[in-house]
Amino acid sequence: MSKVIRGLLLLSVANFLAAGIGYVIHVALGRALGPEGYGVFNTINSLVSVIAILTAAGIPLAVSKYTAELEGSDRVLKKGLTLQSILAAIVFIFLMLNAEFVAGLIGDLSLVPLIRIAALGIPIMALYSVFDGFLNGNSSFGRQTADSIIVNIGKLFAIVLVIIGFGVAGALGGYVLGAMLGLIATVIFCWMLLKERGANKSRGNIEYARMLNFAIPIMLVSLLSTLLYNIDILSIKILLKSDELTGIYSAASMISRVPMLVFGAIATVLFPTLSYSMSKNEVDRTRKYISNTIRYLLILLLPMALIVGLTSGGLASLIYSAKYQAAGEPLSILFFGFIGIVFMQLFSTVINAEGKPMVTVAILLICAVSSILLNLILDPMLGIVGAATATTISTYVGIIIAGAYINKKHKIDIKLNSISKMIGGLALIALLWTVLNNFLTFKGVYLLIEYAILFGAYLLFLFIVKGYETEDLEVLYKLLPSKVSGVLKKVTL
Repeated sequence: MSKVIRGLLLLSVANFLAAGIGYVIHVALGRALGPEGYGVFNTINSLVSVIAILTAAGIPLAVSKYTAELEGSDRVLKKGLTLQSILAAIVFIFLMLNAEFVAGLIGDLSLVPLIRIAALGIPIMALYSVFDGFLNGNSSFGRQTADSIIVNIGKLFAIVLVIIGFGVAGALGGYVLGAMLGLIATVIFCWMLLKERGANKSRGNIEYARMLNFAIPIMLVSLLSTLLYNIDILSIKILLKSDELTGIYSAASMISRVPMLVFGAIATVLFPTLSYSMSKNEVDRTRKYISNTIRYLLILLLPMALIVGLTSGGLASLIYSAKYQAAGEPLSILFFGFIGIVFMQLFSTVINAEGKPMVTVAILLICAVSSILLNLILDPMLGIVGAATATTISTYVGIIIAGAYINKKHKIDIKLNSISKMIGGLALIALLWTVLNNFLTFKGVYLLIEYAILFGAYLLFLFIVKGYETEDLEVLYKLLPSKVSGVLKKVTL
């Protein structure tokens, strides 16, 4: 368990750093391009992401799964690269040849050249994902951490190209250059790993058909997942026909994705671990992994959602400038939606590790259809607030279905006492926020002070009422340096 937690911590830190770099880039682009240009940029990103996801998840996840099960076999990597190259070529050629058709679907033919620029990154990221999956399957979390950071550092090219006058085209081209830098890095890391193990250490083989049988449902899962949290942006562009509103809503969406990007490492680390424990029929260990992960997420994410919901207008202005003040209202709703998507990622990982990805496909299909229908109804009525509401409701429909399925299979064990203490901590945040805002006004960077006070009070409350388990402390002691853990032991005993 400690290895899993260490891997999870490492990738969480990496995702946090990568997300931080990515957000600096997005904020800089949002400020430089303005709401209208930023809306065009995110329309292209959302559109291409939905198409490109076919190459980003299925085969790379199969490489991770079978590399772990076959104890690092390099033959899995070779076959994964073969399949991925074919698929990436098909997707890339389709998008390049049909850019006008795709742009026509969203009612703006001026996007055609921008779609083609963004499409250049598809084969690059496709190959990167396979090498990254091989590192994950070998539990090479340190190198995977470096990969994630390098890709996002490479995207700094986007800011440079916008500043020197290339506009949205420059921003998209910068993302392609960042992907190329990440591919080069991950190829080097995989070569180093193979060299360390030695060419004679190939431990097994896997058939192409078996990889595809696993990968295709995962592709559908990823397609529907990506569609779920991009439908709203595309629907605003299509239904409201406003690049400015799309840009404002995109700001709310990007802020809301922080939990998904930071805690997405959970799915990455747990997938090979759960695959192994389930294949060995280790029922208690599997239940423990799932239950603890859900509890940790609840402890961290619920206060974040509440705090952002209470201060959304100020947060949007602080990050993206006063031009994006209107993003506050949808942000207060949408942040809860993306908290839900983090849990959907976790639940999907559990179901996929069982080897039943079609169950996830069915659940996500319900979510996607719900989102489309709700956007068609709510967007014309409520504007960007309607889009945020549609995404959030659709996500929680999926959580209820997936959570019930997983609980029936694995009997999730989260004590009512722990939940009641979390609720008490949330009530404290709401009360403290009310009191503080009756006497003080937190604007700009001072908002960060308010966040520190509210979240610090929440953690202190959990510490006082012992809203943690002994096992949590043991995990924390193992992760921290011996001197620090020694001090903590004296305090907590």
